[in-house]
Amino acid sequence: MKRSKKIILLLSAFMIPVLMVCIHLIYMEMTDPGYFSSGENFLLADMSSQYNSLYSYIQDVYLNKASIFYSFSKSIGGNMASTIGYYLGSPFNFLYVFFPKDSIPLCTFIIYLIKIGLCGTFMCYYLSKKENTKSYLLLIFSTSYALCGYTVNYYFNNMWLDVVLMTPLVMYGIDYLIKQKRIYLYSIFLAISIVSNYYISYMLCIFCVIYFAYEMIKKYNIRKDFRLIRKDLLNFTVGSLIAGGLACFILLPAITNLSQIMRFETDPLKLKYDMRGLKNTIFNDMLSKLYVGSHSKESSLSRNRPNLYFGIFSLVLCYFYYFNKNIKVKEKILTFIITAFFLLSCYQPYLNIFWHAFSFPNGYICRFTFLFSFFMIFIACRTFFNLSKIKIIPSTIFIGIYIWIAKYISTLYLVFLEKKDIIISCVFVIVYIILLFILSRIKKFKTIFSVLLIALVFIEIFINFSDCFISNKKMRIITSYKTYYNNVCPEIKALDEDFYRIDGDYFYSYLDSMICGFSSITSSLSTNDGNLYNTYYNYGLSITYTTVTEDINKLPIMDSLLGVKYVYAKDEQEESIYKYKETFVTQKYNYVYKMWKDKNIYVYENPYVLNIGYLVSEDYDKIYKRGNFKNRFEYLNSLMRSLSGNNKDIFHEVKGEYLGDNQYRYNIDTDSEYLYLAYDYGISINWTSYDSIYINDEYVTTGNSDDIGILKILNKYENQDILLKFMDSSSYNTKNIDSLSMYYFDFEQFKEDIEYLKENQMDVKNMEKNIFEGEINVVNGKNILFLSIPYDKGWNVYVDSKKHDYFKIADDFIGIRLNEGKHNIKMKYYSPNFFLGILISILSIICLIIYEKKYVITRYKRDIKEKN
Repeated sequence: MKRSKKIILLLSAFMIPVLMVCIHLIYMEMTDPGYFSSGENFLLADMSSQYNSLYSYIQDVYLNKASIFYSFSKSIGGNMASTIGYYLGSPFNFLYVFFPKDSIPLCTFIIYLIKIGLCGTFMCYYLSKKENTKSYLLLIFSTSYALCGYTVNYYFNNMWLDVVLMTPLVMYGIDYLIKQKRIYLYSIFLAISIVSNYYISYMLCIFCVIYFAYEMIKKYNIRKDFRLIRKDLLNFTVGSLIAGGLACFILLPAITNLSQIMRFETDPLKLKYDMRGLKNTIFNDMLSKLYVGSHSKESSLSRNRPNLYFGIFSLVLCYFYYFNKNIKVKEKILTFIITAFFLLSCYQPYLNIFWHAFSFPNGYICRFTFLFSFFMIFIACRTFFNLSKIKIIPSTIFIGIYIWIAKYISTLYLVFLEKKDIIISCVFVIVYIILLFILSRIKKFKTIFSVLLIALVFIEIFINFSDCFISNKKMRIITSYKTYYNNVCPEIKALDEDFYRIDGDYFYSYLDSMICGFSSITSSLSTNDGNLYNTYYNYGLSITYTTVTEDINKLPIMDSLLGVKYVYAKDEQEESIYKYKETFVTQKYNYVYKMWKDKNIYVYENPYVLNIGYLVSEDYDKIYKRGNFKNRFEYLNSLMRSLSGNNKDIFHEVKGEYLGDNQYRYNIDTDSEYLYLAYDYGISINWTSYDSIYINDEYVTTGNSDDIGILKILNKYENQDILLKFMDSSSYNTKNIDSLSMYYFDFEQFKEDIEYLKENQMDVKNMEKNIFEGEINVVNGKNILFLSIPYDKGWNVYVDSKKHDYFKIADDFIGIRLNEGKHNIKMKYYSPNFFLGILISILSIICLIIYEKKYVITRYKRDIKEKN
């Protein structure tokens, strides 16, 4: 019977939060038909721009259509180790195998439901063990955790939730380690968490140390129990190391790959602004999170607002925790210190960065706050199941302070909190305190009051969820994933059977290549190769902190060198080097008219494209120079001179004079169609507008961080003297521009260089998964094969079936030196240290078995000795 009750309790803990979400969805679908839309309307923020494209890739991995080691669809190609460790390590991703690819959004939402259900189940299990009870009142706290502000507002960061649901089990593993002196539960649970997401697990590991210290200090007297403390500390250390070892098959190759991911030094003004915004959260944001519905609307996607809501009832109990006579003073002091540390981490920038692995996050600044919610709910549960008499004076003080804060908050203009929610919250506080007052003093009708309490808490949690849960339909117009996959992908992939790259402007996501399975330049990932980004930056491609995009109308050189043969655009483009090829029709949802409408997609072809591999000048080493150039045009000149060996520039500088005060005078002595301006701005975290440009007092354009210091303007000034000015468009980003350069593009020289390189191109035979194959005929003395594949030590190169050396060329690409004649090239990629990681994981399993076996044998001998 007891076992049956426990199972029912855990199943209830799973089903209640899931049902709350489903009830909300059913209600919204009834009042606003199409609200659910097969899960598509929940592709909010990065879920739309990144994650579902990656889930499409991981489905291909499970179905053996893609490699776990490498993907040519990760921008122009890249190691997938850190991407899998950060985005795709969740065991639940296997469920994508059972869904057609055009239903990935639906599967994503089902996985979300499963994860929040397990958050409730595992929290219920942990609390039942912690408080040694199987009371149905535990459902109050398990549901509060499953639908806390973090899981409701960060639902679109689906990969983080694995660590959230594993946290109660990891903490139970620590409790089991301290109580039973066995490490296997802690090691296994922590290893599963690390495999699921190493980044959020880093935060969990910090909390493991805090929680272990908390429990040890509570349990032991440091002077008297030093021997026991030392033993538990040894077990905790060994268990932590083994957990890391168990996860090494994912962790080690991911860390190796991470060493290549160097974050750019972003715009210092922007970073300073973000950190200042963090400090401003204390009153307007942190205090507002004490109220129902305080994470709704713009707050969900805010860079500067922490997710702290863990339930008003739990908040009330955390207050009365400090007045509880059944709890020792030492424990209260420890609890206060940990609580203060969490809150200070939401406010103090450098503590915040510590939680985020010493890298300021690109949005969502307090990603560790699920741990705060866990700890507060744990404290609330502890208070409730050790309830002492609730007194009138402390109750009155709390109600007074809460209402005073409510009055203060209501005077502010907070778009994420409505006054009705503030009033509802105050009513809940008063009713909760009355019920606690009754439950702490009388036993008669206790069951009735307990049921009433459960019902009220569930209503509160449901109101908060309904207020806070935001769908994409409420935020912006979206392109249907299903429509894109079924209509656009086949058209794009049918463009050419050869191995070229395809790119386009932002249509569905920055990772369209992973949905459709082609290679492109455009990419947006926190795990993109930093060295490659640096190369992109030097060569003038459009870059922000984590995103690189192709621009059809900016610089044609890199598109040609990197093999971009086709681009597709959602709007009709003026023809540059790209020539119009065809138009096909898809559909896009028009939010204004609440209906799907036909949408034209325009396809353009690059007649000057090179394929993935071609021979370059034998004088490459003599001509190419590394080092700093004054701008990207000089960098490109150096690159083209070295590859073609002709020592001629394709960008020519227009001489000018700096007049001071951001003003320049130029004599335009060229009839080139466009003029290019080169100046420097740092890479921003997100796209940011900079200063506007005027020529002869006429507005021309406004630069932004998407331009990375390269602006293209129409040349209407042939044989004229012009006055160019930079005017403030944003006082926030204004700076003196005293290093401007102007260039024009020599199109005839560009064509000559490309035709020279086209003479000896590779015949690509295979370019899929982690394998690249082709043939090349080395003639005319050109003995260096340039591959527009990013340089990486994980490649094994074979020339005519013999292993061959390769080197870095043009900063971050692969070069192979060959003898004259026809050669077969085969390359195969494995993530560096992957096999070493597997070996360490196997050894860690053995160590765990030996360590546990040693404990069992020792325990058995001790029991025998005690019996004798």
